[in-house]
Amino acid sequence: MSLRFNAVYLAIVLSFIGVIGDYLLKIASEGSTPFYTLSFCAGLLVYASLAVGWVYVFPHLKLATLGTIYGVSTTFFLVLAGLYRGERLSSVEGVGVVLGVLAMILLKRF
Repeated sequence: MSLRFNAVYLAIVLSFIGVIGDYLLKIASEGSTPFYTLSFCAGLLVYASLAVGWVYVFPHLKLATLGTIYGVSTTFFLVLAGLYRGERLSSVEGVGVVLGVLAMILLKRF
């Protein structure tokens, strides 16, 4: 496998890890003292740990390509996290997610 190929998949994994951080911060924000919770501290550590991975990925992909991969995969994983929490997705939002995934597939092919 090429470095670029590995960098694409690492970017997707980093997006997933970032969504875990988002999820933890969402839980922390629902408390009366969000900055003094274990969820906030864990979310902060997750975000800080992502810096190492991004420093590895940046030299191997164009910033525009990386931004698209990050945006689409983060959106997809956030939708899954929202569904896990019992949130609902409208049909228009579902179409948007599908189009985003198709955009990422097109980027991967070219």
